[in-house]
Amino acid sequence: MKRDKTFILFGLDKGEHSPRGIFCLLVLFLGALFIAAVLSGPIYLLLSNMDSSVAQRMARRGICKIYDRIMLVTALISLPFFFKKCGLKKLSEIGCNFRNSKLILRWIGIGLLFATMVAGIEALINGTNVTCNPETLCLFVRKFPKFVLSSIVVGIFEEILFRGAILRAFYTACNPALAIIASSMFFAYVHIKIPLAAKVNGENIGILSGFRCIIPMLFGFLYEFKIFQFAKLTLFGIMLSMIALKNRSLNQAMGFHSGTVLMLFIASVFIR
Repeated sequence: MKRDKTFILFGLDKGEHSPRGIFCLLVLFLGALFIAAVLSGPIYLLLSNMDSSVAQRMARRGICKIYDRIMLVTALISLPFFFKKCGLKKLSEIGCNFRNSKLILRWIGIGLLFATMVAGIEALINGTNVTCNPETLCLFVRKFPKFVLSSIVVGIFEEILFRGAILRAFYTACNPALAIIASSMFFAYVHIKIPLAAKVNGENIGILSGFRCIIPMLFGFLYEFKIFQFAKLTLFGIMLSMIALKNRSLNQAMGFHSGTVLMLFIASVFIR
């Protein structure tokens, strides 16, 4: 696979490599870890003491969930500084063009079909029960607008982060094949659930409790490592990377990602 200058940062040529993008991402990642550690404890305590049902629901999810969300938001807020450091000033320079909504919608449909096929195969293999009754249908209708909005938000922001920034950083540092595999494995790593989070949530939570989330966040996936789940997420990351590279744009990957996530949300209602 030949290198495409479109995905190389810092204005380097096809034959030039630089790890600067990976170093910048490492600083961003460690910074997000630290900021989340500082803020998650106070925010958890604040939510726990609020009367709002939304605040109480968020608090019940646990401090590690709050930590995870703060870390993601911090990383997204930091992305403009990363892109500026790499010489990119506009979203269009990383392949985002929201004017072509028909193209994105078409790829959302492709993602839906793909995820439906995969979910169907897994249901047949695992003997999963599919529930379809009036109560389930009412639940689906009530949640569907939220599913659509959430899947689009996830598809857009995760593609900007993972294919717009992380893939490009690895692509600039090494050959395309290695960049795709490394960035996809990192994509899988950050999506693995945190089994050790319960140990943090089960203790007394204080202002500095966010710092106890760092180890579960970094190494919790090893506690009950599931190779099949990790492989699935890595393959999905590879697919999204190939879509972005082939089309020299993030639009198709954003649509495909959104459609797949939407189907996962729908399956969560009907498949038990």
